[in-house]
Amino acid sequence: MRGAASVSVATPSAALGLEGNVTISTMKKLIYLGIGIGGTVGAWLGAIPDHGNWLGGWSILGSLVGSLAGIWLGYKIGKNYL
Repeated sequence: MRGAASVSVATPSAALGLEGNVTISTMKKLIYLGIGIGGTVGAWLGAIPDHGNWLGGWSILGSLVGSLAGIWLGYKIGKNYL
């Protein structure tokens, strides 16, 4: 192909912009931990208005929000602090 730019990336970690000792498996562990903790805390907080109903609408919504926050926080911790 004429005029096509070729990009060479040494490792998959470099492709994601990860530097230092952070690998993809470390990043996955942090994200999974964030999903677990965030989802549990969000479900617990959502169960409060439903009088302890962990399968109620507020609990499910809280779990979704907590899991998304856990994904974001796990990624930020892995990228900025490790």
